[in-house]
Amino acid sequence: MAAVLITAAAPVDGAEPAHGEQAFTVSGTFTAPEGVTSVFVALWGAGGGGEKLPEATTETPGSAGGGGGGAAWCSVAVTPATEYTVTVGVGGPAGAAGSDSSLGVAGSPPLVVARGGTPGTAEAPGRGGTADCGTSPGLAAPGSDATAERPGAAGVIPSAPPGGIGAGGAAGMPGAPGYVYLWW
Repeated sequence: MAAVLITAAAPVDGAEPAHGEQAFTVSGTFTAPEGVTSVFVALWGAGGGGEKLPEATTETPGSAGGGGGGAAWCSVAVTPATEYTVTVGVGGPAGAAGSDSSLGVAGSPPLVVARGGTPGTAEAPGRGGTADCGTSPGLAAPGSDATAERPGAAGVIPSAPPGGIGAGGAAGMPGAPGYVYLWW
């Protein structure tokens, strides 16, 4: 399921703008409705993949979990009828970084971003991703770092993400995907 859009009836002159929400589990676009000049955005970066080494030694534990994705909750100014690019982070394959989730305008740096977690490797467990509301007001929380025994968790801003979002992968496993949720 790419996106879900729930809106009220079309705005009438002098009436309050429509209110709605849109959730993204894969990348897509968001067009700001007429009369809407700001949206709230909650986003989580994807988790890093955990690496399972073929052979444990005294120097390397044999595996390392991936870091959890960062999270942000931001209030973003938008222009009605403008199309915004929504990027949903993809969980890192085993031993690879998770990618970032963001909201922005094509061809410009993202307005807000939640970075993916780094992978667990032979050298070190994965580190949690960070997040940034840019010039918008909001909250940002890093994902947690992994250990050799457990993967990192997604950031909490102020609530935890939906189940299965932004967590790092256990040893030899991919990280969980990111998520973007807008409401106005």
